[in-house]
Amino acid sequence: MLCEPSGRERQFVIHKHITPAGIHWDWMLEESGVLQTWRVNCPPQAVGQEPLRADKIADHNARFLVYEGPVQQNTAKVQREDRGRLTVLRRTDSQILFRLDGEVLSGCFSFCRKGDEWFLCRVPPTE
Repeated sequence: MLCEPSGRERQFVIHKHITPAGIHWDWMLEESGVLQTWRVNCPPQAVGQEPLRADKIADHNARFLVYEGPVQQNTAKVQREDRGRLTVLRRTDSQILFRLDGEVLSGCFSFCRKGDEWFLCRVPPTE
């Protein structure tokens, strides 16, 4: 099965990022001592099989795995929505296929790049 856990286990965290301009969610995946981060405009539970735009943003310090509180000189704040175990199943220049086993989410997801744009979707289990 494609979504069977394999490979080295890492951690992930999803933060609800509340700013004066609105709310988005930062998906952070541990890789080589940093958190690769994408900004997504809908809550994690709403991610389905239809691709959603995901903006790749700067890597974050691994301390964000446990941090909640003010950011951006106290003009915004982050609240942890989910965290847990991350297993990367496949990684290429244009795709990261991974399994999350979190407190809220469980299952396979994919960040895919098409040109300069990234997209996030849930990957259905294969039998």
